[in-house]
Amino acid sequence: MFEKYELDKSLITKRNKDNINIRIKSNLWGYFKVVGIHQRTYYNDKIEFLYVCEFENGYQKLSTISNIKKGKVYNPYYPTHLGIGFLGESYHDAKKSNYYSLWKSILKRCSDGFQESYKNTYISKEWYNFTNFKNDINLIVGYKEYIKFKDSIKFEIDKDIFGNGELYSKETCCFVPRDINSFFKRTPTTNNSGVKGVSWDAKRSKWKAQCSHNGIIILNKRFDNKAEATYAYNNTKKYSLKTYLDNDYVWLDEEIKKQCISKLNDNKFW
Repeated sequence: MFEKYELDKSLITKRNKDNINIRIKSNLWGYFKVVGIHQRTYYNDKIEFLYVCEFENGYQKLSTISNIKKGKVYNPYYPTHLGIGFLGESYHDAKKSNYYSLWKSILKRCSDGFQESYKNTYISKEWYNFTNFKNDINLIVGYKEYIKFKDSIKFEIDKDIFGNGELYSKETCCFVPRDINSFFKRTPTTNNSGVKGVSWDAKRSKWKAQCSHNGIIILNKRFDNKAEATYAYNNTKKYSLKTYLDNDYVWLDEEIKKQCISKLNDNKFW
């Protein structure tokens, strides 16, 4: 998996042999072992001898004996973010990336103890590595529109429209305006009717269908049975979403719009 440095046993002397095969704990990146010495030649023919440190995951890093003793040997593949995320080869400038905070927020949503609505949500193993996430970002559906309109429209990265609402990956995610994404929120865990937007009104002995968008109530009506209330909620939601797609977001990626329409007919989704 990782490139290995060429070791020259002839470089091991009485003076430095005690430094070989010692196991040391780095400051933040797990344990490593000094496995040998590597000779590096620079463009100006300057020669430098560095110790080869190998971490438990097989990653090797060159270091001076001074940094080794201080534990300052960095492993970009050690999971420093919520126990699963690591920076990969982009570690030098990761925090300067526009997508670093987005990557961290996805990891947080997938961690234990986050919001109940994100229970059973997880991120693809490829995206444990921030470098992979950064390299995949422009392949995500809706990226071009995100870049074009992000200064005037609030976008979110969505996992529901193309996926089952559980997995964050380049195949299941898309960039979508917040207005559209809000249509695809899952049924709250506090819902006791089993149908989003439908509840039992004990005082009136009726089933209530209530639907709102961006804080505006667009349906608030009571019915004699649950089926009628469910039908009213679904159709109101569908009509409202289609209106947005046909009028306010005509520029939205056609693949996203097509998938949204498909979701309109998926009553199980609501």
